[in-house]
Amino acid sequence: MEYSYLKNVKYLKDYKIRCEFEDGSSGIFDLSVYLNRSGVFQKLIDEEFAKKITLINGVITWGDGLIDIAPETIYNQVTHKPLPDWVVE
Repeated sequence: MEYSYLKNVKYLKDYKIRCEFEDGSSGIFDLSVYLNRSGVFQKLIDEEFAKKITLINGVITWGDGLIDIAPETIYNQVTHKPLPDWVVE
């Protein structure tokens, strides 16, 4: 498997999210790297909004699915394992 879906997340503080994956990997995801992005990601600047994380089918989301970050991206950043070949950066 090149990545794993999330099974549990917990907002810690300062845009840091504890992530646990289905394959047993875990670590801290730094959401702050998304704060300078445009579009819907601007909503994440509001830390109270950013704290309201939901998992939908193993994908981290906010605002009832309005914003999501692909599990393979989070897996890569947390575990430092390479992205799958099919991912275009």
